[in-house]
Amino acid sequence: MSTPSDDVGTPAPRRKPPRQMDIGKLYETLQQEPARLDKLRTNSVGIKLALVPAGVSIMGSMPTEPERRLNEGPAREVTLTQPFYLGVHPVTQEQYQKVMGKNPARFNRENDGGLDHPVENVSWEDALAFCQKLAGLPAEEAG
Repeated sequence: MSTPSDDVGTPAPRRKPPRQMDIGKLYETLQQEPARLDKLRTNSVGIKLALVPAGVSIMGSMPTEPERRLNEGPAREVTLTQPFYLGVHPVTQEQYQKVMGKNPARFNRENDGGLDHPVENVSWEDALAFCQKLAGLPAEEAG
């Protein structure tokens, strides 16, 4: 019986090469987004967000990409059916503290960091809880 670890180092089967999306097509797609969605926005705790439009793109890396790892392929075409906003910068300690009421960062004011530094020392579960709590804020639900 095969286990997931048996496949490590095994190249993926060859597929038809995906179409490349060029910058011009991406720009056109951005221009076609409904006017009601801002290209950039800042949420209620100061997180700057950029609009990622719905459309077709390539996910994964091409086999010829330098330093490519086997788990980064195969490159394939994906379709985003809805636009969404993505944070432009890492979440700062101040932003995290505003939402969660605490600052778990090791590199805080006492350790050569500060509230304007990225929050670190956060688990996947902590990040998920942050996103859920942020999305539930009244100011975010209205926007």
